[in-house]
Amino acid sequence: MSIGGIAVESVNNGVFINGLSSANYISNGVHLSGLINSLYKFNGILIGGFSNNVQRGNGLMIALINNCRQGNVVQIGLFNRIGRRVIPFINCRFQ
Repeated sequence: MSIGGIAVESVNNGVFINGLSSANYISNGVHLSGLINSLYKFNGILIGGFSNNVQRGNGLMIALINNCRQGNVVQIGLFNRIGRRVIPFINCRFQ
């Protein structure tokens, strides 16, 4: 748990709560930030107040703006992108 920090090149397992923004390498479990989440890979639940941006993901993403390059994800938000597909409100992809 942190108020506003950034943890780069880290692996987080369990519940990770951050006040403002975070930039992590891998997150397994629940990852919650007040504004922005930026990760290379996540497995579990990713909740951001404004945006989530990941390269690879497996699980649920909730924010106003969700961006995932590849993975098995369900996105809930105003702007959702998985790969090239952009769909508002709810977007999902299972490979």
